[in-house]
Parts: sequence; C-alpha cells; structure tokens
Amino acid sequence: MLFLKFRNSSGDWTIGPAASIEFRGGEMFLPNSALPAARFHGGGWTQDGKRCTYVECRAMLSIRFEDNDGGIGPVIGLRTAFYLRGAYAFAGRERIAKLNPLAGTWCQTDTREPWPRMRIMPVSVFDA
Repeated sequence: MLFLKFRNSSGDWTIGPAASIEFRGGEMFLPNSALPAARFHGGGWTQDGKRCTYVECRAMLSIRFEDNDGGIGPVIGLRTAFYLRGAYAFAGRERIAKLNPLAGTWCQTDTREPWPRMRIMPVSVFDA
C-alpha cells in the first residue's frame, strides 16, 4: 500500500493507504474515487484546500507512463521513493518527468515524450 505525505510551511499531512496513485495531467487520483485527491495549479499541488510545495511517497514502487486508453509506455522501477516538487516528478533522486499543465501531459525527461497519465504502483519484494 502507498501513503502520500504532503508538506507546506505550516506542516505536513498524510493520505492513504492506496493501492496505486494515478496522475491524469494535473490531477491526482486514488483508486475507486471519481474526484481528484489533489490538483496542480499555480506552480504547486493543492490537497483538501491546502496548498503544498512538496509531495512524497516512500515505498518500494514502480512508475509507469500510460496513454489515455491504458496502454503502458515506459516503466521506471524499482525505486524506494517518488517525489513531486512543483511540476517535476522524481523517482528517488532521478528527475523522471515534468508536468505540462496546459497540455495535461507528463513529459518524460529522457525521451521528451508526452504521456497523459502516470501511475505509481507498489512492488512487493516477491514481485521483484
């Protein structure tokens, strides 16, 4: 299971557990929820009306890029953490993507290819 920790100058808070985390452009979704758990706007993420500067997920995980039909693109894993700093996504210390909020896509850092979805999945040591 995954937990997301949000931080701002006032403190931090955690949401979860979640079986996965899906980013559809600038919206973050947890499974079985029609409403976004958080949204990107104005250079940062807002969760439950609170703006944050930093989001992290610490777990054994993999990150995959997807098209709108659920087709799987590049997969990045195994990693022990996922971070968001503004529009940038990191797998551990590696910057993996940047959100283009106008296009609603995640641009993969090494190929510059835009993807409409990015999904974070937990990985069991037995799956590795």
